[in-house]
Amino acid sequence: MSHIQRETSCSRPRLNSNMDADLYGYKWARDNVGQSGATIYRLYGKPDAPELFLKHGKGSVANDVTDEMVRLNWLTEFMPLPTIKMFIRTPDDAWLLTIAIPGKTACQVLEEYPDSGENIVDALAVFLRRLHSIPVCNCPFNSDRVFRLAQAQSRMNNGLVDAVILMTSVMAGLLNKSGKKCISFCHSHRIQSSLMVIYHLITLFLTRE
Repeated sequence: MSHIQRETSCSRPRLNSNMDADLYGYKWARDNVGQSGATIYRLYGKPDAPELFLKHGKGSVANDVTDEMVRLNWLTEFMPLPTIKMFIRTPDDAWLLTIAIPGKTACQVLEEYPDSGENIVDALAVFLRRLHSIPVCNCPFNSDRVFRLAQAQSRMNNGLVDAVILMTSVMAGLLNKSGKKCISFCHSHRIQSSLMVIYHLITLFLTRE
């Protein structure tokens, strides 16, 4: 397995003034592998204090961080999740501070125990079954095919996505179509079976900052 430096030690960033008092005394490390568009820090090393994670988003990413906070609050009814210690929202920024759950990520376990892949898959499957057991009718949020494709179309219309990069880096070898034709294709075929993969590739790319 190739080594990835998952985080880098860093200095304390400029924070919202309402957060300053709670975060003195921590060491800081910045996450290097997340793809959410937000900036994520792990705070550690403060005596008699828990590790924390701080996620900061600007612009449209601030909306994503806000959505995450709302969904975390809702999902705590069904399973253990990181406790939200603080959330701050301004017109252009969002700050989400959570208390770290003790343990290791699947990647960390696999790096330490290279032969544990099957056990990791089993553990992830148990978690996903628990997540999928939550009745859909209890979920107040919408991120279905229609919503995501409309979001993707809006980003293309506003020039936030380079369709050439979309085609070369995401759709290469799958479909020889323009970005708009890909969206139309997904609509007309209702994303059946293997087309779900194409749909997720399109929307993942088009909805990224």
